[in-house]
Amino acid sequence: MRHCEPWVLRLWVQRHELLLRPAGSVVALCTAGCTQASHAQPSSEREGSLRCTTVYLGSCFFLMGLWWSLCMLQRQLIMKTKTSQLSGSGKLQLIEGFIKAAVCIIGMGVESITVTSLGRPGNYTYTAIYASFLLAAVVDIAKGFRVVLPDGLDFIAHAIAFTNLGAVARSHATGHLHLTVATRLLTSYIALFNAGILLWELGRPQSQLLKNVRVACVMLQGVWFWQAGAVLDSGLAKRWVETEHFNLMFITIAFAWLMCGMFVLQILLFALTAKLCSFGSKVKRANRQASDVLEVSNPSESNGDHEYLKNTDTDASFTPI
Repeated sequence: MRHCEPWVLRLWVQRHELLLRPAGSVVALCTAGCTQASHAQPSSEREGSLRCTTVYLGSCFFLMGLWWSLCMLQRQLIMKTKTSQLSGSGKLQLIEGFIKAAVCIIGMGVESITVTSLGRPGNYTYTAIYASFLLAAVVDIAKGFRVVLPDGLDFIAHAIAFTNLGAVARSHATGHLHLTVATRLLTSYIALFNAGILLWELGRPQSQLLKNVRVACVMLQGVWFWQAGAVLDSGLAKRWVETEHFNLMFITIAFAWLMCGMFVLQILLFALTAKLCSFGSKVKRANRQASDVLEVSNPSESNGDHEYLKNTDTDASFTPI
């Protein structure tokens, strides 16, 4: 017998053993392997690491969208202005920039902890996303200090950050099974849509509809991160079979319901703010009417005050000879 490499001989033996097995045992072996693969967690991230990231990052996006919504409603309903601003102006924008910078630095620390302590691969982190939003925070701080910058630079900085998020989420979907791919693709779709709506709003600063769509989609980005963490890395994640079509349809329908829910939340915030503004205007009108009634009911006091002021003026102008 000719000399052959050990790995060639081993491959030849395994092949003949598989051919000599009954057909039923081969089918059972293949079925068991597929079932084990479908129930297995993704090998790229360990349990618990993705949960920390999705909870923190989702909370940041939801609170940022909620803050932008309140600032937009204040300008639209209270101040009656139509300006192209993401959030507040002056001191509010300065405070927002510092808070956003601190949140991004803490987020980088969270990503580092998931790599060093929880065994998460470094190429599956969102450190580049935090760095992108940190750049946007620097732009907010500069505008808060009234540094002369090109118009719309804050819109461009946030659009770049959301574009980076879409690209990173799209690359995270590569090499996984169906449910993980669908979840991360939807994450990238929301991020790219947010980038596009920011650029569209920059071109049409007077559109109030685009402002409402923008804040609702940013809140949707945060809520979807929570949903993705619950599906991919939670106590119920083992029940989600990656290859079942039912689970794939469920996650898509859940995304649709969350989208509707965020727009309903934005409509409720708008209606509540409008109601509070109308109530505040009614209170001011009632106070003004009450003060007018008091002035009309006490004309003698007001006339006495006028006569007193007139006498004091004449006394002050009189000079003895």
